[in-house]
Amino acid sequence: MSLKKWFTALSALVSIPVVAQDSAVFTISDIQANHTVSELLLVPFFKAGEQVLVAKGRTADNEKMFSFYEVGLDKKMKESPSLTVLMPEAALFYDFASLTGDKKQSLLFLNSEGVQRFDPERGGFETLAALSSMYRKNESPLFEALDFARDLNGDGCDDLIMPDFHGYWLRLNDCKGNFQNEILLNMQVEMRLSRQRPLYSQFPLYTADVNFDGKIDILFQKDKSFVAFLQKADGSFATDPSLYEIDIDVIGNSFAEFIRSDERYEDQTDLTETRIVSVEDINGDNIIDIVAEKDRAKGLFDRSTTYQFHYGSEVNKRLTFRPEPSTSIKLEGIKARNRYIDFTGDGRKDFVVGSVKIGIGKIIGILLSGSVGIHVNFYEQDEKGTYSKKPTFRKKVSVDFDMSSGQSSISVAEMADINGDKAKDMILGKGTDKLRIYMATPTGKKLFKKKDIELKVDLPKNGELVTTEDVNDDGKGDLLIHFDRLGADGENNKNRFMVLIAN
Repeated sequence: MSLKKWFTALSALVSIPVVAQDSAVFTISDIQANHTVSELLLVPFFKAGEQVLVAKGRTADNEKMFSFYEVGLDKKMKESPSLTVLMPEAALFYDFASLTGDKKQSLLFLNSEGVQRFDPERGGFETLAALSSMYRKNESPLFEALDFARDLNGDGCDDLIMPDFHGYWLRLNDCKGNFQNEILLNMQVEMRLSRQRPLYSQFPLYTADVNFDGKIDILFQKDKSFVAFLQKADGSFATDPSLYEIDIDVIGNSFAEFIRSDERYEDQTDLTETRIVSVEDINGDNIIDIVAEKDRAKGLFDRSTTYQFHYGSEVNKRLTFRPEPSTSIKLEGIKARNRYIDFTGDGRKDFVVGSVKIGIGKIIGILLSGSVGIHVNFYEQDEKGTYSKKPTFRKKVSVDFDMSSGQSSISVAEMADINGDKAKDMILGKGTDKLRIYMATPTGKKLFKKKDIELKVDLPKNGELVTTEDVNDDGKGDLLIHFDRLGADGENNKNRFMVLIAN
């Protein structure tokens, strides 16, 4: 296995999915679907506020299918789906949306002409709105979600927005499922060339009140600016943008900036780059913040990453960010995936990230044992919005490598409030047949109890296929498990999923 291939596998390791099982802790449902399972979703589909489990996958004939499963009062999932829906052949993407603001969602499909809605009462499809877009192909092999339906003006009902070659088409919802008000936002997509073929890309889209008038605005992050379309008094939006500069020293995300950045990779003896990786409210003040990731590399083994948190504030009725970070976290070695999650229940987002230091000794150890230890680091945010320099808590998980194929077995590492005490518990995988749960100690000096609860359960090799949700809305975290749809976890598991509901 080449070093390049190994580092590629390592850098994608620690995400934060989850699992667990035991009759005393969970009620377990083990389901065999009539199609492969590539994703599990929770959606209030049949009734407002009442979740159903949606298993997404492909049939033996390669048709794209959704199966809707309901949970009983005994906390067991029904073995057969209450509804199955085949994705229309002409559909390019799907999305779930709240059309009337009643916490009930509809299944929508986007094709080259517009948006269709699946009607569960008659089992057919109805045209919801004509919507021009840059997505022209009538048939697509992809089975992907696209966030084309979202609440853009803050009225609780999802609107439609779609990039076209002339800008972004916006169709506002009247909260009755009607989309009559059409607006063209003057925000252009970018054309990039790949092997002399044009590719079109978008800039990240967010919603926030950037001028502090109490109304939600639409904004795109382009290089070192937010391109904002301000909401008017009647709920519509300005068609021309207002620029809100980001006074932070970062590399932009436009094609021109990408080319300039790419040229810097020719020499990795001393490389430093800082990019915006997240735009969200981190410190709980209802103003969006910016997280920038500063990567430094001096050769193959001397690497570090600094997460810089720039908190947003109001200055003269404008959203503003200070050039210097409000707080930061530095990791030595190679970073793994991270998550912002409030594991203390104080309304502020804490930070969980994986890391490993690599040297010749570590590589020799991997070659001999076929595994590497990854540290999962927990950083707690205090009342001033500051993260500590050292992790509040740290736990090591093991990742196994198949040196012949280059495949890795990614451990489960997740957090969920299993007992309903408002504090997140830690769940770690051990191999593919065991979970260790470390219960939180909300009033203790340490975040988690030292002694774990060990549970036997079948797990996929890829821990990212395990997620946490509150399936039955009882305030406790439940576990959703599915297996590799291509058979990496065995042919018998391709159609299998498990639901573990906390008792």
